[in-house]
Amino acid sequence: MSILSLMMVITAMVAGFMLARFAVYHLLVWLKPSKTLKLTYVDQSGVQHFREVSLESQDARLLVKTLNEIQSNAKRDGE
Repeated sequence: MSILSLMMVITAMVAGFMLARFAVYHLLVWLKPSKTLKLTYVDQSGVQHFREVSLESQDARLLVKTLNEIQSNAKRDGE
């Protein structure tokens, strides 16, 4: 077996493993979607914030508030 064919076999195996990982991940996300969204962001003063927001309907206002805060901080940084 030449070096080139060995490299092709290894490349095909790695590509196959990556494709299988992608398929399993998407299957698991489809079967059991996440109920929370974990956000980590840095505000304009350089402080890192972490929030875990539920995606349930009663917590939708908190999610909107958090995303608006991130957006307003991003706009201030761009000015």
